[in-house]
Amino acid sequence: MAKFLKACPMLPVQIVPEKAKALIVGNGTGALAQLAAVRAAGFVDVPVFASKPERALAHEAGPGLKVGLPAIADMGPGALVFIAELPIEELETVIGLAKASGALVNVRDAADLCDFHMPALVRRGDLLLSVSTGGRAPAIAALIRRWLEQKFGQSWAAWLSEAAGARDGWRSAGAPAAEVIARTEELVSEKGWLP
Repeated sequence: MAKFLKACPMLPVQIVPEKAKALIVGNGTGALAQLAAVRAAGFVDVPVFASKPERALAHEAGPGLKVGLPAIADMGPGALVFIAELPIEELETVIGLAKASGALVNVRDAADLCDFHMPALVRRGDLLLSVSTGGRAPAIAALIRRWLEQKFGQSWAAWLSEAAGARDGWRSAGAPAAEVIARTEELVSEKGWLP
């Protein structure tokens, strides 16, 4: 019988890659997908620990590839440890090391083992839209992500830059926060960016 996760409150946050550490532990397409997601978020020099790295993962990891499992020293407090496609013994070992080091764990396709979940994302320049079901229905999150991709096209990257430039100008001119908000809403309405 399938195990269903019970609903639990979540705190959505955005992590600044320059101030955080991320590492990938695993093999196969799961680890490859996690590496791509972490890099898309702005993380660089991401170490990839793989006991049996496939050619595609080894190629993408480049000099960051470490054959084998990480040690506690490779993690550390607050580090984000992304795990995929590990045999159960290795999975238990890595989770134990991560917990001992104070790191946070995300295990692909095992929401009950995760300290944090990865939402479905739509990136349009600096605009980031995310959808999460807390790991309970990832297919629903993916469906909503595809819908958002259609509603928020690539033009949003330029539109956000335009709005940010206008905001900077208004703030430099001394406009109070309430006025900046009102002007931003007027700009969006005049441009017809939202239906």
